[in-house]
Amino acid sequence: RALRSRCAAGCLIVLLIGIAIPLATTFVAATFLPTERRHDDDDDPLPLHGVSPLLSFGVRGPDHHQAKQRGGRQQAKPRSSSSSMPTHPTITNGIITVGVSTDHGGAITTLLDNNVPSVNLINCHDQGREIQQSYYAGPDPYRGAQWSGHPWPWNPISAGDFVGHHGTVLNLTVTATSIYVKSQPLQWALDNVPCNCTFESWITLDENGFLVRNRLVTFREDKTKYGRMGQELPAVYVIGQLYNLWTYTGSQPFAGEPLTQVAYPVPGPPWQSFTANENWAAFTDDIPQKYGVGVQNLGTTQFLGGFHGPQGQGGSTDDSTGYIAPLGDWAIRADDERIWCFRIAIGYLVDIRSYFNQRRGPDC
Repeated sequence: RALRSRCAAGCLIVLLIGIAIPLATTFVAATFLPTERRHDDDDDPLPLHGVSPLLSFGVRGPDHHQAKQRGGRQQAKPRSSSSSMPTHPTITNGIITVGVSTDHGGAITTLLDNNVPSVNLINCHDQGREIQQSYYAGPDPYRGAQWSGHPWPWNPISAGDFVGHHGTVLNLTVTATSIYVKSQPLQWALDNVPCNCTFESWITLDENGFLVRNRLVTFREDKTKYGRMGQELPAVYVIGQLYNLWTYTGSQPFAGEPLTQVAYPVPGPPWQSFTANENWAAFTDDIPQKYGVGVQNLGTTQFLGGFHGPQGQGGSTDDSTGYIAPLGDWAIRADDERIWCFRIAIGYLVDIRSYFNQRRGPDC
């Protein structure tokens, strides 16, 4: 994934918890969704993996190291989704427009402020960006996977693989205010290799933001109980015009105390780990009101963020991008099920903070 291309092994950030990142049908109420299984990760028989690859090797994208070995990057043949499905369905509530793409495996590829509908706030430079699910597990390497000259573990992502293939959308339903998508994703660091798993996402509009409920189901033949690894929950890539990273790091969350601007290595990656004590972070532009995009995950205060490319420039298909990922610390099993939620909001920074802090109840 263009922005996750790994950095060199000795890069700056070492984070003990690790890290590593959608669906349109009639919206299915939470009542009808399976309850998340209990995961006793503390009983892992193997040592914890410790640090996920993205901490050290950052941005994903076309692997020029591997392409050179193969005689140049080849044009990928897309995996087909049903021809009856819309390829770029969107939903709108008059304030924002949100959409997914079957050409990106059902990942979220469109986020528009309806006041400026010509500007897509999500970076979609390649299959490694977007807003998408991304999970990590052993073995490392997985089936000999290499990324940027380094071993790479089991790592399915929503959009596709480094070659440019996309995951297969299995089900897609769109209503006026919601999208449901189910897909079979690909392994990021392999060439057109489907995951023995499925991704699902329920996307629901909510004023100047939206709620996403995700579900991962695995059915791997390898029953080894690998240790925990960092997870991107989710991976969020925004356009290069938004490069100021904000969160709250103090000891009095939700009390209106001043926000912190997060410093990150330039150029990046490596990414910067930081604590978000109000469970959210946002990228904004330079105008005094600080306009931008934020992500909230109530299940964690550990985040990763940074910027790749020239700051303050670039649109949805350009290389420059800002990256945020709330981090999980999971041991994903062979026959597993994980259900979790996140929110995205757009607007001025004060409004993003207010939006998230008014939505602190259980979503999943």
